[in-house]
Amino acid sequence: MRGFTIESVKKIQEASQKNKLVLFVGAGVSANSGLPSWGSLISYFAKGIGKEADKYTNEEYLKIPQYYFNERGKKEYYDIINKVFSVDIKPTAIHDILLSLNPAHIVTTNYDDLIEMAAHSNGVFYDVVGQDKDLPYTPNGKMLIKMHGDLKFKNIVLKEDDYLSYSFNFRLIENFIKSLFATHIILFVGYSVNDPNVHLIFQWVKDILKEDFQHAYLLDIGNMEEKGNIDRIQFEYYKKKGINILYCSEVKDLVESLVVSDNLLDGLHPKGKFLYKFLNFVKKYQEPESKIETMYKKLEVFEPLNKVLPDDIIRILDISKTSDLDKDCIRTHSEDIIKFTEEVDCLSKKKDLLNDDKVLKEKIDIINKTFQKANIRGFEDVNGKVIYNVPSVEIKADEVFEAIQNFNYVFLSNILDCELQKPLNKDIDYFRRAFLHYKFRDYFLAYNIFKDASAMFFDNKKYLLFFISEFNRKHIGRLITQGSFINPICDKNLTAEIQTIDLNEIYNSLPLEERKAISFIKEELLNFQFVYKYHNRVFLLQNEVSKEKDVIRVGGASPIIKTEIQLNNFWEYITYNYLLIGHYSELKAFYHTIAETMLISYTTEEINPEDNILKIPIRRSKLRKIPYSIMFLMISNIEEKEISLLFDKYKINELEMEKNDIDKCISAFKNLVDSIIRFKTIFPNNDMLDESLAALSYVNIGIDNFKVIMTKINELQRLSSLTYNNYKNISNFIVIQHNKFKENIDSEIIYDFIQNYVIKIVDNRASAWDLEATKTMGVIEDFVSVIISKEGNFLKDISRVINNLIWKINNDKNLTDYRTRFFTRVIIPLFKIANGNIKEELISLINNELKTNFNVELYVVACLRDVITPNQEFEECFINTLVSFVDKANGNSIPNPIDTYMGYLINLIYAKKVVEINKYDVFKGKSDLFDFIYDMNNFNFSKFDLKWLTQLPEAINNRIIEVDGAKELIKNKIREFIISGSAEISLIKLYFEYYE
Repeated sequence: MRGFTIESVKKIQEASQKNKLVLFVGAGVSANSGLPSWGSLISYFAKGIGKEADKYTNEEYLKIPQYYFNERGKKEYYDIINKVFSVDIKPTAIHDILLSLNPAHIVTTNYDDLIEMAAHSNGVFYDVVGQDKDLPYTPNGKMLIKMHGDLKFKNIVLKEDDYLSYSFNFRLIENFIKSLFATHIILFVGYSVNDPNVHLIFQWVKDILKEDFQHAYLLDIGNMEEKGNIDRIQFEYYKKKGINILYCSEVKDLVESLVVSDNLLDGLHPKGKFLYKFLNFVKKYQEPESKIETMYKKLEVFEPLNKVLPDDIIRILDISKTSDLDKDCIRTHSEDIIKFTEEVDCLSKKKDLLNDDKVLKEKIDIINKTFQKANIRGFEDVNGKVIYNVPSVEIKADEVFEAIQNFNYVFLSNILDCELQKPLNKDIDYFRRAFLHYKFRDYFLAYNIFKDASAMFFDNKKYLLFFISEFNRKHIGRLITQGSFINPICDKNLTAEIQTIDLNEIYNSLPLEERKAISFIKEELLNFQFVYKYHNRVFLLQNEVSKEKDVIRVGGASPIIKTEIQLNNFWEYITYNYLLIGHYSELKAFYHTIAETMLISYTTEEINPEDNILKIPIRRSKLRKIPYSIMFLMISNIEEKEISLLFDKYKINELEMEKNDIDKCISAFKNLVDSIIRFKTIFPNNDMLDESLAALSYVNIGIDNFKVIMTKINELQRLSSLTYNNYKNISNFIVIQHNKFKENIDSEIIYDFIQNYVIKIVDNRASAWDLEATKTMGVIEDFVSVIISKEGNFLKDISRVINNLIWKINNDKNLTDYRTRFFTRVIIPLFKIANGNIKEELISLINNELKTNFNVELYVVACLRDVITPNQEFEECFINTLVSFVDKANGNSIPNPIDTYMGYLINLIYAKKVVEINKYDVFKGKSDLFDFIYDMNNFNFSKFDLKWLTQLPEAINNRIIEVDGAKELIKNKIREFIISGSAEISLIKLYFEYYE
């Protein structure tokens, strides 16, 4: 019977955790507050009619108050009751501990308001139901049902007529109580097995529920001192009636082993003290178990996750605050961890025993696997001594994640195609398929998969997966209904459905025990709390890294290593658990902070060991080579403009990488280009081509890898469309590679790009972006300049390319709007690498163009690039065009077109590409910059704009300082600028070089 009692206590605890426990509270509880027991109350009525109550059976007790009521009437009947209960009473510790059992509902046969007072004191809210009409008005969902009425309503159940008419007077309450017996675990407290109330309740419940009736539990403390003298006949008798009696005496030693403060027991009757201790045992009893078992029970909640945050492990194991979250080995003085390691060590010495106990071995493997999921490699004591190394447990990596890290979207598409041919059998299948749809921007399909998955997870009581599925459904829903990704088939009903997804409400609708178990995921995901937590942590680490640019470190963990750990934990948690939130700006900001932190560290100066005056080991938090993980982070999460700004901010001249990491970058670039070619305009990550080129520009990739990159770019240019930004970044990549690592440049393959570009135009395959690239960018000019700088004399025969282009210009009337652009942006740059015959043909072509359709920009560019020689005829046209334009222009546009045209003029004058300089007197006073260039000696330098110094060739400064008074005036202007903090670095450099 001891075992039966212990097992029953476990069932009660489980019901409490699952919000399935209902307490029936009897007079034995209120008696400890000074109120009479049920028998004592009957005695008051017995005396009033000259009877001895103790001579009646329990069933006959009902007749005594009935006799009194019949003889004395209702008033005197209630006078007795009011007199008995009109005493100053307070709840006791028994009431408090009853409430701490978290009952879903409380049913009481008492008439007092002690439970209400106790609930109020404990901050617990129960809707009081004292009559049928109260039942529908219970907003809190937790009820205190006074099944025998309430004194304030004068509807108490005590006399025989009350019991006989109960079903009529309390019909709703009666039916509700009967339903509780079918759906909840019932615990009677403050009753004896002979209490007629208990008998009556059980009788009408069993009559209606029959086989659906659940056994209830009744706490018996009557024979506390009589262990071993349990009446088994009585036990079996009541068990058959549906009452499991739990005898306190059977577990007296366990009850007494749980220490209870004497203060809590003050004022309680002897039986009340036993009752409190028994309830304390019901609440707190835990079967002695190994630390392995304890740890397994705590960690098994993480089993559905592919990755776990170390923070969650530390919190759920209640590891001390001394734990170091920035290491893969957790430092702690937790006794539980120490005892766990001791148990594992002991078992490892008994391999045969461990091998035989497959269940225990599996639990240890799950524990280690959970640690591994959190990237925890071991535990240390407070002195740094390793107390447990987490053994490696094989975790099969999903090929999807590797493909993402390598930008292999072609492979991802193939995986998705295969997935679509198979049924969704496993839990992971739902997440995986929806994740792949999300990656290809099929948001509507992803949403519907999660909608189906949520229903399945909920039905199967997989509440952790259910909540994550609903989280993803909500955030994919936002993509469908908001922003630039609105799905055309998103109707009003779907929009309304998405808007009703409330994660807080969803979480609160789960069973209490499940809410507690998965509370960690709710705290992390709601409002992106874990994102902000990690961002703040990394921001603090960035401050540490910044400070260490100017200090030395003596011992301690490097903040840059800590930052890498934070990045790894965060990215894996997001990706491996299929959390579809990568599009949010909060994540982009986090990754930007990570990248900036790494660049701060990378640009930190090395410490010369010979300068170590302290003669002790010193180091500085310096990232010596950029890992692939950081390149991947920048390419996939930071815009190209931001990458360039970071490089400029920290004066990046070169990004050193290990050869293996460079190879990864090249492989990833190839995959990225293949993906763009495969999916063309629907591919969701075209922009990453720009980020890749921006990030790789400063890496010494070597000539072979340069060829690989340009080969893939040429392939992309032939088979797909390059955007305006693509052209710009390809040009920047080649120029920066040439300036930094000239030996990497292969001129032949750059020429192939030029040739492909011309062929696309000639064959009418050029897209709007291809044509737009000729508008404002000198891509071809940059390429040609790199080729000339690399080769000196380029020996490649490009006549076929230029002839094709000339034919296109002469014969395709559709190119009318682009003629000038092609002349200035394509043909003139190619002039530099053309042979003699082709050059003559180009000169003739440009002269004819200027004669038939004079264009200022073409004339200026052709003169400045030494394609044509300025002549009087063209100069006359140039001057007339400028005069006409300047006279008509109002100068209100931004940028001012007058400045543009005057800029053409200034460039010609400065380059000495004019025939008769005096003819330009007509433009005096039209532009301060023109006046300055035209006649520097007579220029009013009070009008001098300092920005000219950085826009014009630096050699202009040699001429300025020769003009009387100009040097001193400009020097003072620059000094004022520097003092105000407005001067750019380039201006400061000119100041010290020419004016100081």
